[in-house]
Amino acid sequence: IIFVFPSTPISDFNTYNNLAQSFSEKLSYVDSEGNPTAYRPMGYPVFLGIFYYTFGYSLLIPKILNILLSLLSIYLVFLISRTVFNDKVALLASLFYSLITSKLF
Repeated sequence: IIFVFPSTPISDFNTYNNLAQSFSEKLSYVDSEGNPTAYRPMGYPVFLGIFYYTFGYSLLIPKILNILLSLLSIYLVFLISRTVFNDKVALLASLFYSLITSKLF
């Protein structure tokens, strides 16, 4: 699906993408005007910027990373639910978490 539907960075996607690109090119956390910023948290843009720096800029990188992070989150929900409850609850919790609409896009 990520290969079929083109995407254009808008809103938060655009902001995080620009910060990540800037970090990968300048190794500094600056906004689009070149000013140091703390308006957005550094975590995800720096994480993404490291991949841009390593593999080059491509919008495919954040798409793949988001899929991997989502899969990891589903697995962590399963592990925590199994530890606290049981296997049946863990499977249901993982299923319900994976169906949260905001996680699908």
